[in-house]
Amino acid sequence: MITATTALVSGGTTAATTTAPSSTNPCITADLNPRIATLADPDGITGSTTLERLESAVERHTAVTELLVDHVDRRGLFSVGLDAVEHAAVMPMQRNEHEFVDQEWAARLSLDLLTRYLANLHAEMTGAPVEPQWQRFFELASDCSQSPEHAAMVTTTRTSQLILRIRSVWPELGITTHSTSFASLTR
Repeated sequence: MITATTALVSGGTTAATTTAPSSTNPCITADLNPRIATLADPDGITGSTTLERLESAVERHTAVTELLVDHVDRRGLFSVGLDAVEHAAVMPMQRNEHEFVDQEWAARLSLDLLTRYLANLHAEMTGAPVEPQWQRFFELASDCSQSPEHAAMVTTTRTSQLILRIRSVWPELGITTHSTSFASLTR
């Protein structure tokens, strides 16, 4: 994944850059839009339990990430990091029945966060309205006049918003431990 991130941020210095995008914008590969739209469509997520639906969503997102990276499409900047976290941390914890006090809640939270991203990615690929907080990321990722590093910085903002979303559900769970410290770090 480090190579993939480096390729996307450096403008594609890996072998994948030998395939020229078919769009007039060298930062994105418009030919991918229909394939990614299908994979990112939340209606395509399957499973009878929340964990099964999460597994399906992660699998679909991994396929999206691979497509974007293979084509050095800068819209994959966020997906690269998210995919790594899903595989290295989220899913191992979700599969461990002793990891969370409330397994169902934890799986629902993870599924909600991933589904929101996939829904916005689907909207971006189909030309539908994108939530405002994602619009800026997609604009920068698609704007070749902006440095790839600048677009990557927006990915950091997305991560910060993810942390704030998690923090927002703490009160409904009665979590107060470290909330003051966390609040001071996320202002």
